[in-house]
Amino acid sequence: MKNLFLFKILILLIFISIQIIPQNASANDVINHVMKILNCSKKDAKYFIGLIENRVDRIQNNISKIASHNTRDSTKKILIQNTVNDLFFGPSSWIQVSSLYRNSLSTYYIKEYLNRLSKLSKNSYTKVELYFVRDYLTLGRIYPCEHDEYGDVFEFNVSMWQIFKGGPGDSMSYEDATLKVLGFIFYKSNRSNHWNLSVKNIAAKETVYISDLESELGRSLLR
Repeated sequence: MKNLFLFKILILLIFISIQIIPQNASANDVINHVMKILNCSKKDAKYFIGLIENRVDRIQNNISKIASHNTRDSTKKILIQNTVNDLFFGPSSWIQVSSLYRNSLSTYYIKEYLNRLSKLSKNSYTKVELYFVRDYLTLGRIYPCEHDEYGDVFEFNVSMWQIFKGGPGDSMSYEDATLKVLGFIFYKSNRSNHWNLSVKNIAAKETVYISDLESELGRSLLR
């Protein structure tokens, strides 16, 4: 499963530091580049990539449950608090929202966004599906942004498509796909094995019809 995740990253253009990893690169190529930029062992490079996968999975799982009409309100409150505290950089982290019918972007602090998301099934849609298409995840350049005697701080972006579907009852009256760019901040301690990865913000770059994206990718995005 881990090698498959690495391969899917490498199918696309992957930017690490100044160099571009070619589309025919192997899983070892991306590991070697991470080793070079983070100045770490092969084991730690794999661990770093695993951290990204873990965060993506947890964010997707949490926002899906928060949006679901099947999740109790009390559970949603716990999920919202855990998502803000455990997966994001802090309350100042933000997320952008767009739709097919608006030219402008709306930006919300992460907790406000999650609270609004939790009420969708009551205020707008009785059924909501929200998930990332991880097959087309891309890993961006890794930038060192801070260094001291205790450790190093790096920033990088991860891009992926997010699918949103909502409607009354069992029907879906609205569907779209939005290209989201997750801005990560990563801390690597020099004195211990402490690694910390969190999301600073999630930007929306493009919103399209799901059918148009499926035509471009050549496959169905239905779960």
